[in-house]
Amino acid sequence: MSAALPDIAWHLLTGALASYRDQPRAAAAVRRELERFEEPLRIAVAGPPRAGKTTLLGELAARRGVIFTETPTIPVPDADALLYLTPHPGESVAYELADAQVSTLARATPVDTIVVLSRADEFGGGRVDGLGSARMIARRYQRHVALQQVCQAVVAASARIGYAGRTLTAPEHAALTSLAGRTREETERYLLSVDRFVDPQAPVPVDPAVRAGLVERLGLPGVRLALTLLRTGSATRDELSGQLVARSGLDDLRDAIGELFIEWRPVLKARSALIALDALVRAQPHPDGARLLAALDRALANGHELRELRLLAALRAGRTRLPISRTASSRSGAGSRVRPGGGGAADRRHRPGPGRPAGRGADRRAGMGGGRRRRRPLAGARRGPPAPPGPPPRGRRRGAQL
Repeated sequence: MSAALPDIAWHLLTGALASYRDQPRAAAAVRRELERFEEPLRIAVAGPPRAGKTTLLGELAARRGVIFTETPTIPVPDADALLYLTPHPGESVAYELADAQVSTLARATPVDTIVVLSRADEFGGGRVDGLGSARMIARRYQRHVALQQVCQAVVAASARIGYAGRTLTAPEHAALTSLAGRTREETERYLLSVDRFVDPQAPVPVDPAVRAGLVERLGLPGVRLALTLLRTGSATRDELSGQLVARSGLDDLRDAIGELFIEWRPVLKARSALIALDALVRAQPHPDGARLLAALDRALANGHELRELRLLAALRAGRTRLPISRTASSRSGAGSRVRPGGGGAADRRHRPGPGRPAGRGADRRAGMGGGRRRRRPLAGARRGPPAPPGPPPRGRRRGAQL
């Protein structure tokens, strides 16, 4: 049974430390990577200006065992994972992320990035169902071939809506309730633009300064959403706050971070260490450099944890599905959960091993019972008269002549 990727990375780092003991700067870099194994997972939050990095960072900073850092550019050398925020989706995001993967090892293992559609409330022209439209667009984009090669998932979220819902004040709730008390026809024309909504001449029962504060906190799409929620049953402040947070998409983003990053912390740490060691060996020539590079290639080829992480992302995105029999067995054994980088007895039973047939060829051979398949005549085909008997075998003919 092959060793786990974190153990392999630790072994390679300790070997490199011994090899580079005569080069202080290189030895210090290797020693730093060894220290990072015990540190929390580092997740960088990057993206273009006005993408909502600061607001999202404030909503995610409370996670235990994780350090979130804001950065304006990529790549981030000290980060183990990346949240890349973009206001609008497009193939340019895939190109930017691909250009940031400067290492061959990083390009071969794109398991450290989640793309976030950070202004999801503005999709659909800022309509009430804009967040739902953004989630549909995110699901479609995470099946895009170019994005599959550079990220694990695409999630739509609005940190502004989530933050405003979590910190909704009583005066803000009262102002929104007063606006929702008017009919839809009376308020709809003032919600077409920010200028109309904050116009002092607008005949609405809320002070213009208060309306400007609502737009600053929620945005115009968020105000539309809050009024709709108040009119459809979320009357109290707690109910409205809970609905805004639930519809913001932050819970989906937290789930993705937990399942794809936090639960795989040792694997992501090992991957970061291997990438750093690869860059160091290529930049600092050493007699043991060829041996270390070959060991890095073997670690990448045998690192089944990285392939399992890619498979998990494909299952979450719906890009692939388990066979029906495998799905049924997983449902029957709900108590045994697949662990990152390993698995329970059920997982080992389904994993191909030495002497165990695997793949389609094994299933096909098992289905045929090892015998030769007989061809059946086509349905509806007419059978002709039987063919005349051929000559007897050669040996039998000679016996008859004798």
